[in-house]
Amino acid sequence: MNKGRQQSLMYPFVASKSMSEMMDFVRKPGWRPQVNLELIKKLGIATNNEGKVLSALRFLDLIDETGHPTSSFDELKKEYAPTFKRLTREKYRDLFSIIPIEMITRARLESYFGRPAQGAERRARFFIWLCGEAGITLPGVADDHE
Repeated sequence: MNKGRQQSLMYPFVASKSMSEMMDFVRKPGWRPQVNLELIKKLGIATNNEGKVLSALRFLDLIDETGHPTSSFDELKKEYAPTFKRLTREKYRDLFSIIPIEMITRARLESYFGRPAQGAERRARFFIWLCGEAGITLPGVADDHE
């Protein structure tokens, strides 16, 4: 596997609806269970795609490899958008260093994340959702009518 393909495969893709539903739970004060496939199934989130939600939570360092909530998980409860902004900037550091924020478009995101067969479109949509949650404005995406 070449390095470019490895890079695109490390980024998660999960439906924004599923992540929004998961974040509704994460934001609840006192809600701090071990997060695993069984819990996500019991919550009725991302039916048949629970693993994608779990992978995204791990990628964002909201849970550790065993599903235990991290300090970032707790920070989301107190400062949701600022925490998401920090996590998005950290996890997509390479993307932000290559493409100036005002030049990010859906097409550029899909190109960055790889061919559509590799889930580039879904990775782009997840990134756009993250930026929205983080309060990161993507002017080129807002005007992108593809």
